[in-house]
Amino acid sequence: MASAALIDDFAAQVQGGGERTVVLGHGFGTDQSVWQPQRQALLAAGYRVVSYDAAGATEHSLRRYQAERHGSLFGFAEDLIALMQALEIRAAHYVGHSAGGMVGLLAANGEPGLFRSLSLLGSSACYLDDPASGYVGGFSREAVGALIGAMRNDYAAWANGFAPLVVANPDRPHLALGFSACLLALRPDIAADVLETIFLADHRQDARRVVLPTQVLQTGHDPAVPLAAAQWLAQTVAARDFQVLEAEGHFPHISAPDRVSDALLGFLQAQGDA
Repeated sequence: MASAALIDDFAAQVQGGGERTVVLGHGFGTDQSVWQPQRQALLAAGYRVVSYDAAGATEHSLRRYQAERHGSLFGFAEDLIALMQALEIRAAHYVGHSAGGMVGLLAANGEPGLFRSLSLLGSSACYLDDPASGYVGGFSREAVGALIGAMRNDYAAWANGFAPLVVANPDRPHLALGFSACLLALRPDIAADVLETIFLADHRQDARRVVLPTQVLQTGHDPAVPLAAAQWLAQTVAARDFQVLEAEGHFPHISAPDRVSDALLGFLQAQGDA
């Protein structure tokens, strides 16, 4: 019963009958529906595909959100491990976008054998600049403080301004409108807490522990993750595949879905799993 409740609370979906399993983990401000193009491509290639909604990402998954537990990405990683155990899934390939990539990385480190490879799309181990080490994360603590303050002061105004900034692709405004609608569906206090957790986290030491075959995908211009941060991540995890996609913004799986799907399938097939 506990396992069934867990699966239901995270709205976990398991599709396809293949023996090879891919788990899709979404990032902040979206839910599992954002993966629809990649889900279809993976199913067509014969994979079994698992997706779910992270705690607090939807009205349904709010029941799993706990401020203390999810005040760290480790809490989300523990959720992922528990969900995979409930579904009796191991040795799967994990694909994570943005913070969802770090969640998968932490889960893989914490539960060896859970995953056999990682694909990290638009992910960063640390969003804060660290001048002492020369690390470029893209943000200062002051900038993060101002961003979170704007969220808490007027969430709707913040969401409508933040969405076009990170989505980019101004010639396709419907993309930003779609992300803005997703943001506005979140509970503002939880959204602010989660984004603050993401931006202030430093998982560089965790990235150094990765032993799995890893792919790092990044766009040429991502307002949330500078190329230097993606390059650091790729070098640190000894990525077997690092690609700068011909796409703009933080959501290439939405703005350039075929390019992302092709890159994912190419990496999975290179693991001798085709």
